[in-house]
Amino acid sequence: MRTKLRHSALPKARKRIHFRVYSLYLAYGQGIGYLGAEVQIGTKFSIAIHILLSVEVFKDKHKITSDFLAASANTNPVMIRKIMGLVREAGLIEVAKGTGGITLLKTPKEITLKDIYLAVNPIEDWKLFNIHKNSAAGCPVGGNILNLLDPYFTKAQNAMENNLSNSTLQNLLNDLKNR
Repeated sequence: MRTKLRHSALPKARKRIHFRVYSLYLAYGQGIGYLGAEVQIGTKFSIAIHILLSVEVFKDKHKITSDFLAASANTNPVMIRKIMGLVREAGLIEVAKGTGGITLLKTPKEITLKDIYLAVNPIEDWKLFNIHKNSAAGCPVGGNILNLLDPYFTKAQNAMENNLSNSTLQNLLNDLKNR
């Protein structure tokens, strides 16, 4: 249920919004993330997969354009074009000028989910998880947090990367045919 914002609450709401925007600016300006945003994988990854699957599934039936893909993914064509640009730069697709369509540059068997993930989510210094660095060195937790968490986070990242490396677009196409 939508509630109306009372006039007296407006300054407080503005302050809260300003604080959140300012916090985002500070957090991303220093590369430390905001509320775990760097840990959660965004929708660009799933949309990129959606694009590549659609290119292969509809290649002989439709001209694959950003408008066609946007209708399928139920998103804005501008978002599709931005993600297509990232996937194109990674060498996974070719985009014809105008309304020429999109084609895969590799076979679905050759395109791993890790390829797609890295195309739209480049990992800075190959670290999926960032650990805050300004903890109090004299604190038993703060002084050890980096060395404590790093092996666990590295293990989690390696497991994810191995899984994505062993999964291909062809695997997804096969699963899609069976649905």
